Amino acid sequence: MIRGSALSLIVGHKRKRQAKINRLEREVWELEQELTVGNDPEAGHKLNLKLKEYREESTEAAKNSYRITQYKIYEVGDKVNKLLA
Repeated sequence: MIRGSALSLIVGHKRKRQAKINRLEREVWELEQELTVGNDPEAGHKLNLKLKEYREESTEAAKNSYRITQYKIYEVGDKVNKLLA
């Protein structure tokens, strides 16, 4: 029961993060289009802010993937070293 609710929370968090990344990608694309078409000086500033937010979210997602990979490597790894750790 606890494992199921934990997995549910993890999957929900992952979906929210992926939806946020997709939304940011779309907003960045729209701002890039707006910047190329118009001469709005505010669009460049907005674009930089959205790109920064996108990079932070992408970095966080990559860190989580790395942690999961490291844990799986540890889980499958050498049993003797795990006992000594």
